[in-house]
Amino acid sequence: MPNTVGCVDGTLIAIKRPTEREDAYVCRKMFHALNVQGVCYNKKKRLTYLVKWPGCTHDAFIWNNCELMNYMENHQNIGHPLRQYLLAPLRNPVTPGERAFYSAHKRAREIIKDTIGRWKSRWMCLHKYGGPLTVQLETAIDVIVSTGILHNICEDLGLTVDLLDPAEQENEDENDDIQNIDRRHLRNRLIVERF
Repeated sequence: MPNTVGCVDGTLIAIKRPTEREDAYVCRKMFHALNVQGVCYNKKKRLTYLVKWPGCTHDAFIWNNCELMNYMENHQNIGHPLRQYLLAPLRNPVTPGERAFYSAHKRAREIIKDTIGRWKSRWMCLHKYGGPLTVQLETAIDVIVSTGILHNICEDLGLTVDLLDPAEQENEDENDDIQNIDRRHLRNRLIVERF
């Protein structure tokens, strides 16, 4: 994908039932969770992650309330809801250019999905098959942040991880289609000019 800085996605990490605001932590998959936003480069190293939002929080809300979004908004020369710097996939590609864009976007998005999968496979306590983190909420946040840092160190050192079968990886793609004419225009121009 041309001019790509990084890839962003959210992932749910199961936690034990919190004692306060319990209902806010029930995610769309009906378990208690934190919704963690991750952003990575194409080298699959975690660039940044945000660990603070309850499981019911929408990915777009998290993006709209993170420092990286604020940075991007104030630096327009860099490119969740459709914005000049943030491209969403097409729902129904029709033309050859749209299909080529869809394919390139899908490959770019697989980078963050693979990064999250590698992180969770390396630290099974984060994966849905590992069960919920059974510690207090504040400690769960510390565990998630710590494993993110350790994941980056492992990736820098070239340490391998045994990945789960892709069929077992969780599919958390909501394919949100946020209506924004300017962003759609930019995406359409990119399709015409590059694909």
